[in-house]
Amino acid sequence: MATKYISIPKTDLNLYPLGFGTVDAGGVMSDQALADCIACYLDFGGNVIDTARVYTDGKSEEALGRYFTKAQNRDKFVLITKGGHPPMSDLHHSRLSEEEVFSDLETSLKCLNTDYIDIYFFHRDDVTRPVSHFIDLMEKLVKAGKIRYYGCSNWTLERIKEADAYAASIGARGFVANQMFYNIGCKYMRPFHDDTLVLMDDAMYKYHKENPQNLAMPYFSVCSGFFHRLAANNPSDTTLPQSPYYTDKNLELYEKIKALMAKYHASLSQIILGFYTAADFNVIPLYGSGKIEFVKDATGYTNFDFAPEDFVF
Repeated sequence: MATKYISIPKTDLNLYPLGFGTVDAGGVMSDQALADCIACYLDFGGNVIDTARVYTDGKSEEALGRYFTKAQNRDKFVLITKGGHPPMSDLHHSRLSEEEVFSDLETSLKCLNTDYIDIYFFHRDDVTRPVSHFIDLMEKLVKAGKIRYYGCSNWTLERIKEADAYAASIGARGFVANQMFYNIGCKYMRPFHDDTLVLMDDAMYKYHKENPQNLAMPYFSVCSGFFHRLAANNPSDTTLPQSPYYTDKNLELYEKIKALMAKYHASLSQIILGFYTAADFNVIPLYGSGKIEFVKDATGYTNFDFAPEDFVF
């Protein structure tokens, strides 16, 4: 079955339905593992690479820069990075002044060994600043040729709508994508330890259904490995009950996931990613691994014709 690529309205972007995440690049993912996994991802038609200035304390972008320098294939990818993340020591401290945003981007461009970013994201929001501050900054970067398009990550729906309205008022394209916390298990999880992350709720779901020009691009797509750890059934894994996903509802959900695995002869990852195909709008989940076999397995979710009703829980 041929892979169906996803186009974002009012752009020239045509994206593979699974983004390759690189949060571990430059750290536990070696340069060779990164190159091997990207080569595998390319073989399946993949073209979306996601990173951020904050990932592995900047080492993710540096590792990708080394990869692009060696492979000389930067033009094959829709390259995503993000800036303006708060310091890890204080996640509520804003780093979204013009100087900080521009500095993050310049550092990213240098580390990635590229002249431009295809989609540049604000990694967080600062609600004390008007949305005009953020849209105007991104428009300056577009006009300077440093970014092609821009998006938001962990913005509330209220602020996204305000930004949409302001962009329209000045004749700007506005956000092309939104990265948020959204996966098969988040509906039934306990509160996550980082309260600066924004979850997809019913209202945001409705927004994306009505606004296809802003692509949904969720992270934590395989629930941080929670269901995989359940499947491993390792008695020495005493930390599993501490996971925010460890709830009675998600334990029940796991049984339904196993039934779908049997129905489709699909892997655990393929069912967990298949959840996104039931949405009423286009979704490109982000997935990262330093093992080729896991990348092959994850990309395989695109080969199934899942029934939307399978994922009504």
